[in-house]
Amino acid sequence: MFIKINAKHVAFSEDAGKSIQLLENSYYLNLNKLIQIDFQDCFIDNNSIKLEHLIKLYVLVDEGVWNFMTLYFTKSNYKEFQRIKKIVKK
Repeated sequence: MFIKINAKHVAFSEDAGKSIQLLENSYYLNLNKLIQIDFQDCFIDNNSIKLEHLIKLYVLVDEGVWNFMTLYFTKSNYKEFQRIKKIVKK
């Protein structure tokens, strides 16, 4: 099963937050490959955008190999954060 993560006001990093970039296109998360997911509050202000919530996704990419990605959400995109949290926690 896939869920769509809308790109508006959502940022991501694949390197433990060292390089945070805005999503340019919507992202489709394959829930069948999801190993673990963590939801947290945060406060990151990188001068152009303030990020207040994050989701850490641990995903199986190849047999036995996993990777992680962090999605960051603005205050204005809290509804998207809650929507994803509700779907995944079912």
